[in-house]
Amino acid sequence: MTSAEKPMSNLIPVSSADEGGRLDHWLQKQYPQVPYGYWAKSCRKGQIRVDGKRVKGNERLQSGQVVRLPPESVLREASVLPPPAERQQDASLADLKNLESWIIHEDKDFVALNKPAGFAVQGGTSIKKHLDGILQVWGAHRGFSPHLVHRLDKDTSGIILIAKNEGSARRLCDAFKQHKIYKLYLAIATKVPHPLEGKIDKPLKKEGGMGKEKMRISKEGDRAITLYKVIQQAGKKASLMALAPLTGRTHQLRVHLESLGTPILGDGKYGGKEVLWEGFPKKLHLHAYALLIPQAKGFLFLKAEISPHIKQSLDQLGFYHEETFREAEEFLRGVAKHQAEY
Repeated sequence: MTSAEKPMSNLIPVSSADEGGRLDHWLQKQYPQVPYGYWAKSCRKGQIRVDGKRVKGNERLQSGQVVRLPPESVLREASVLPPPAERQQDASLADLKNLESWIIHEDKDFVALNKPAGFAVQGGTSIKKHLDGILQVWGAHRGFSPHLVHRLDKDTSGIILIAKNEGSARRLCDAFKQHKIYKLYLAIATKVPHPLEGKIDKPLKKEGGMGKEKMRISKEGDRAITLYKVIQQAGKKASLMALAPLTGRTHQLRVHLESLGTPILGDGKYGGKEVLWEGFPKKLHLHAYALLIPQAKGFLFLKAEISPHIKQSLDQLGFYHEETFREAEEFLRGVAKHQAEY
């Protein structure tokens, strides 16, 4: 019996073959006819539980655990996707060539891509084309099973890692959780923060109704820490900031910079109309620029070329210089060297 034909049940035990896999990947594998967005929403609402506990989609499963699903009637109503073989037709040859052009590093364990701004990492009710879907087709052609190990917002450009197998996915996810992989973002902020370098330690919580969700600073939220440094500034009008998040909360950098009074250029969601400047691209100016990944000897340093719209704005502000990026990279190395102090 195939997974698409499998009868739906409320309680599903996790087998030894699925040990260490992510809950959301497991759900999609078990029930490919159910959209990913449905599983994500159900996890957020606590409608899916593992051993009776609320969990997130990135929860790592253990053999013998029991996953509790919504009632069978609800799942059948949500079963709107065709089987995987049909879904693969959504990834055209052009999509696969585009993905190949985004590769900045590949080895036996993982692939690093430079994701463009505006391209969703995962699907949802209104998102038909996304990175995760194209990766599955691409991986099938290449002979391996891709696994997302972290995410970027749709509007954020830059580097994202894709594991080639379950073992690599587990190791990379653990490295992210244990803060052994260091991330560097570049952002063009409106105005200039004071001090010019520091730490933002403000907890974040999601608020708002369906379709209007926003992250807010709240004492009831999850702890969120961002290190920052101003690399360039144009008077008091704008600044180029290097950002090193020590936690990975949703919209963390966007909310943290807004809390300093320096929202990111083009970020209408958190900065309003005031950050949509005339003559500048109306896109989010936030780029995942580099990663430091632990290796057997030292670190692997990966970086992703700046997005065209951000480069255009850097040029307009006079920020685009080679020494600018070298200073940002040194900032990241300093964070890696002294993280224990934070």
